[in-house]
Amino acid sequence: MFSLNNTTLAKGGQIAQRLLVTTSFKLHLGIKLSIMDYKRMGSWIIATQKHLQEFSSPYLSLYDATLISGKAGRLMAKIRKMEVIDSEEKLAVMASSIGVQPTELRKIILPLLEEKGIIDVHRDSTGIKKIEENVPREEEILKITTEIWEDIDPQPIEEASLENIEYSTILPRTKSEVTSLLESKGYDAEVIKSTLELQKSFDLIRIEQIPGVNEPIVYTEYTWGENALKIAHLLKRLDSPQKSKIETLIQIVSKNQALPLELIAKSLPSDLLNNTRKTGAIDVVRVSTSGGVEKSFVLTPRMFGTLKDKLVDDICDQIKLFLSCIRFGQHYSKISKVRDPVALVRALIERGSIGPATPIGTDYVMLEVEGIVKLRPAGGGMYYMDLVKDDVAKLTLQVLEHGEILPFDTAELNNLYQTGMFTNPEQDRIKLKRTPTESKIAQELLIRTLRGQEL
Repeated sequence: MFSLNNTTLAKGGQIAQRLLVTTSFKLHLGIKLSIMDYKRMGSWIIATQKHLQEFSSPYLSLYDATLISGKAGRLMAKIRKMEVIDSEEKLAVMASSIGVQPTELRKIILPLLEEKGIIDVHRDSTGIKKIEENVPREEEILKITTEIWEDIDPQPIEEASLENIEYSTILPRTKSEVTSLLESKGYDAEVIKSTLELQKSFDLIRIEQIPGVNEPIVYTEYTWGENALKIAHLLKRLDSPQKSKIETLIQIVSKNQALPLELIAKSLPSDLLNNTRKTGAIDVVRVSTSGGVEKSFVLTPRMFGTLKDKLVDDICDQIKLFLSCIRFGQHYSKISKVRDPVALVRALIERGSIGPATPIGTDYVMLEVEGIVKLRPAGGGMYYMDLVKDDVAKLTLQVLEHGEILPFDTAELNNLYQTGMFTNPEQDRIKLKRTPTESKIAQELLIRTLRGQEL
């Protein structure tokens, strides 16, 4: 192993530093990491991009490769199994929800995916006519995301950042342990210092002095390990009845994923619920409607599958979205509520299509935006729902089958249609900004673009 120091910088300047650190990291990736390591790295790239999407800062330029490759990974997840996207405009609508603007899509993201053989873009003199996708299964998406990240030639700070996220996710680490790890990878003191400062400022890591520990603890927000640390701090301040309520809450949610937040809010004091959300012990996602109405749903960060010892990871939030939309239809749909979520999802998987029904065209638009289903007009205001991503539906079914269906009574709500935005758990926790309510005109434009209808 070598280290970078002032002598190295004096001889070669910052270019030498850049080349040496990059070479060290890529050799580490190429020789020592297994396929599973590539997948984990892809997970952290996508998770970091989702997190940083909520920030506005000139320092985001230091995460350039992570932001671009993370967007590419999420777009792959969206278009997988769609086979053909018949217009650039439709793809642009799907990409906009992950922060990809049309020029960035056309000039950067699509060429990167073309180079990897993920898509075939058909063009003529007027521009892009259609895109054919060859996206593999989700675990391969993570590997390809990592390859794109490497190809972009990431900066030392973002390389060190992902190393630290991986290291500090396994277990909370002391600051000296993190420093020693990054030094062993070839990063100099300035890169390490800058990495930790940036990660802390963007809330990618937390650095906290824990009573009884001689030095600060470094941990991440993405796993139960970090959550357990924060939960421990919370539980210290609570009496036994309050502790029991939190334990019961987590047990209930693990068996009933995507429960309406307002149901839980009825039985838990607001300050206790807010503190539980802040710890990351539960995830809250929000679905906003075109009328400006928001409904929130509660999940555990990793969801139980059919077997109690099987956890479902959902790095691109598609299962969370599917579950939330189904629960929306179960509890809030004005036209016709879903009586049996399990039967609905099972029928969609077995038949490949359900309908026609009027609520399909209004309550499940975000599933179409995410490329999970296609909504097909049947006339008379009714639609069919055609399944695109059967594996997302199957994992959703596993989560539903493992759980229970709790009764939920709520007042009738007028004109409540799920045709708005989906907010992922990172966005809920960060809350740096609030997504503006979309106008009905803009919403209609989005829906018509997705369905290839006249504008």
